[in-house]
Amino acid sequence: YRFDGDWLALEERKLKLGVKLWWFLKFPYRRTFYWSKYGTTLKNDQGYYAIRFPANLNIRAAEQWYWMTKAQNFDEFRRALAIQGIPGINTVYADREDNIFFLSNGLFPDRDPAYEWQAVLPGDTSATLWPPDFMPLDSLVQVTNPASGYVFNFNNTPFNATAPEDNPDPANYNPTMGYITRNTARSLRFGELIAQYDKLSYDDFLRIKYDQTYPARLRTNNIANLEDLLHLDPARYPDIAAAIAVLQRWNRSTEVHNRQAAVFNLALRYLLDQLEATGRMDYNNTFPEAMLVDALRFAQKHLRKHFGTLEIELGRLQVHQRGDKAYPVGGGFDILAQMVGRKYKDGKYRAWVGESYIQLLRYSRDGVEIESAHCYGASSRPESPHYTDQMEMFLRRERKPMTFDREKVFADAERVYHPE
Repeated sequence: YRFDGDWLALEERKLKLGVKLWWFLKFPYRRTFYWSKYGTTLKNDQGYYAIRFPANLNIRAAEQWYWMTKAQNFDEFRRALAIQGIPGINTVYADREDNIFFLSNGLFPDRDPAYEWQAVLPGDTSATLWPPDFMPLDSLVQVTNPASGYVFNFNNTPFNATAPEDNPDPANYNPTMGYITRNTARSLRFGELIAQYDKLSYDDFLRIKYDQTYPARLRTNNIANLEDLLHLDPARYPDIAAAIAVLQRWNRSTEVHNRQAAVFNLALRYLLDQLEATGRMDYNNTFPEAMLVDALRFAQKHLRKHFGTLEIELGRLQVHQRGDKAYPVGGGFDILAQMVGRKYKDGKYRAWVGESYIQLLRYSRDGVEIESAHCYGASSRPESPHYTDQMEMFLRRERKPMTFDREKVFADAERVYHPE
């Protein structure tokens, strides 16, 4: 291959993998790949493509996690972050000294802004071969102790991480870093809720944390025009006029007893399936009206087939299930208390992604107060009484006291044993 005017040999390598079929049966899979200046290089019908990304050039993630958990104050925590061993994760920090901090973390190489780094790049020049030297921690998007008194992240743009007047300015950051600039339904809804308060009580915080309502202007991280689904003209589409009417009565809530949300959740599930099938789940998409209409047709057909009507409590469509237990559950995609389902049985959907392990912490004069809940229980063994014993508590939005005090843990332990 040609590189900086010279012709270099593309090194051929063989890879053998065992693909598990069933129990001890494995299928031997052999693949030829190549090695170039950029690293791993693969061949397809269009040609040869090299893959280069920061995460496979750094192996210090475990070390950084260790020092983050050992940090006793904000300075020690920042020193742990400065290791830059974790290739990318949003980090929110708080401590008993009233420090709060948000970091949109990542490993960002110093790249030539003349190239479009989100596209396929030419592989014949060292101008696109960035070295494994990454931008320092202080150059990343972050917010420390804003005057507003809060920071947040809901997988939305890091330029919306606190009150509008305290947010970072995108103009101050290198454009090749590739930070996303779009919001999610969760971040928009949070903005609506937090704007109502000058101060928050713990009960106020809980109401926000467990909120299951979509924002006034509906979009998700990957569907820009989802609001259009709620404003279709029934005169143009008489075959789905009933479903359109249901959505026009909907108050945007996905609480378990809501009787219109099932139509919306099913229509959104249809749209998300289209994105997943075409590999566009992580992109900012705009659907044509015809696709929105198809989504409502799917929802209407599904509800009439399995439930005989369009207006059912959402908890009839969605269940929180494990083992022989199944309970009605609310929620939807990209809301604060998110709950996304996958096909289950009898036309129902089983909660699959969303609320799971919850830990809430408060710093008080008496120390740290911790509450926790798991969506199922503390065991993954079906024979254990703790396999499902937190499900009802979880659905009631309750939590149990929790501690890191070693003596108290051992004193209250039901059983002390060595994990197998």
